[in-house]
Amino acid sequence: MPATPRSVLENFIESLAVATSMDEAWEIFNRAVNRYGVEHACYGFMATLPRKAVTAEVLTWSSYDEQFTEAYMANGHPDHDWSVNWSMNHTRAQRWNTPEVLDGLNEHEVKTEELAYDFGLYQGIVIPIRGATPLSWGGIGLAAPALAAAEWGALLDSHQAVLEILSQGFHEYVLSQGYFDHFNFSGRENEVLKWIACGLNKHEIADKLNISSRTAEVHIYRIRRKLGCVNDAQVTAKALVFNLVSA
Repeated sequence: MPATPRSVLENFIESLAVATSMDEAWEIFNRAVNRYGVEHACYGFMATLPRKAVTAEVLTWSSYDEQFTEAYMANGHPDHDWSVNWSMNHTRAQRWNTPEVLDGLNEHEVKTEELAYDFGLYQGIVIPIRGATPLSWGGIGLAAPALAAAEWGALLDSHQAVLEILSQGFHEYVLSQGYFDHFNFSGRENEVLKWIACGLNKHEIADKLNISSRTAEVHIYRIRRKLGCVNDAQVTAKALVFNLVSA
């Protein structure tokens, strides 16, 4: 009797229960999707920052070729990737290289596709995922470079539902791990974090809390260090994605 999506997910969750790190959980996810013909996977989770025309990627794992990943990031391709845009604006999965996709590419997105083709990434699917707030979103990309289009299409016809439920299951696992619970923000740090997420700088935060700019700067430094961030945009993204502040 063939496995149902539910039974596959239950077995997958049992496997994740023994993971001792997020990297190990990612390996478990990769082994799970590999059983269905997928060779490479990429998980990206982002947040759209209020009042700012930017997005910040806050979590990512990838099993793509390192040279491809480096070239992709170095050339700013996340800003010109149709699959990123798709994940942000849709809730249903989308197969690569369909007329619906190819006919709608702009010149920048075409260059991103050409880079993928240079590394043999022709066949794949993007599966949108959602976060703890309406501002957070992301996607899981699954690729099968060794398969011809007809083979990949037949594989998805048989297993797309399973691949989608595995992807959502991994995403829910990530969110369930309380990634930031151990940071233990102080009461004052929580106040500062709230104002960072509102777009205030250290001087404006100091005025709001009736503290010196130097004290505000110290709190901001500690918050960044605890969250593993280098700037306020990243702090805001993580705060919104993981519901550390109200959106």
